[in-house]
Amino acid sequence: MAQQGMDVFEKRVLDIIIGSRNIDRKTVTADTKLDAIGISSLEALALAFDIEAEFGISVPDSEILKLRTVGDVYAGVRRLLEEQKGAQSQ
Repeated sequence: MAQQGMDVFEKRVLDIIIGSRNIDRKTVTADTKLDAIGISSLEALALAFDIEAEFGISVPDSEILKLRTVGDVYAGVRRLLEEQKGAQSQ
C-alpha cells in the first residue's frame, strides 16, 4: 500500500532510487530514510547523476547533502524542475 497515490513522477524517481538495489518497492514510502535503504552520502552523489540524466536538470552538491528521505528527493527534484522551467520561460 506504500505505492498508493504515487504519481508518474514519483514512480520515475523511485525507480532511480531503487535502481539495482534489492529493495521491495512496496516497503519504500516518502518517509523512508535513504540510509535505511543503503544509500550513503557517497551513493547519493551517484543517485544525483542518475536523476540529472533522467530529468535533464543539474543537482547542486549542496542539495545532495540535504537529502535525508525519499520524500526529500521527490521535493528536491520537483523544485529543481520548476526552477528550470521558470528560467526557460524568462
